Amino acid sequence: MNNDKSFEIAIFKKKVFINPALMLVLAWILVSFLYLLSLSPRLYFSMDAVITVSLAVVVPALVAHYAVILIRYMLGGKKRTMVLRFSNFELSRVKFVFYTLVALSILEFGVEGYIPLLSKIKGANVSHFDFGIPSVHGLLMAGFLSLSTISILLYQKTKEKIYLCIIGYTFLWAVLIVSRKIFMVGITQWIFVFLTLNNVILSKFFKVFLIGLIVVIIFGVVGDIRSGAGHIDE
Repeated sequence: MNNDKSFEIAIFKKKVFINPALMLVLAWILVSFLYLLSLSPRLYFSMDAVITVSLAVVVPALVAHYAVILIRYMLGGKKRTMVLRFSNFELSRVKFVFYTLVALSILEFGVEGYIPLLSKIKGANVSHFDFGIPSVHGLLMAGFLSLSTISILLYQKTKEKIYLCIIGYTFLWAVLIVSRKIFMVGITQWIFVFLTLNNVILSKFFKVFLIGLIVVIIFGVVGDIRSGAGHIDE
């Protein structure tokens, strides 16, 4: 019986959805669009100021990006295919690290003696800045984000439910600790991997974009739950 589950995934660097310049431009277009919608009464800057800042960030980055491409072209560099290889050992290590992180997250809840989301619901005055075991909490954040992103790729290739569990637990953990950061970074990375691995037609891209827009709005709602909208004015 062959238990070899190793595989390779080829990713073409010329694919438009993994172009960092495009991702940067789209991100700042989204920022400007959300500001234009005026969904919050606490927008203290004019639209002209938002556009100015957006251009100040995007233009230098684009110049640097295409300058590097030009230099590589002049030096004879060619676009190549990036190949990701996963052996049986590496696949088992992903699962081992996940179980370790789950155990550490449960230990952290035990040491702290409360779960931030439940405490907020009960009306307790707790701060997300005070939650977590020093160093361990940072390890959990980085670990869950990395594993969940890898799991998007691994699930598409293997269809093993363990990888869905990794993604699901990362999302659950972010909600329990009321972390907008984990929620937003995770969703962004997952969408990026999805677009990279799939031949996405324009209509599907806009669906993903709309989902992302909804996620951004939820991002703000979670922020109000975590800190309270009134804290912004203090």
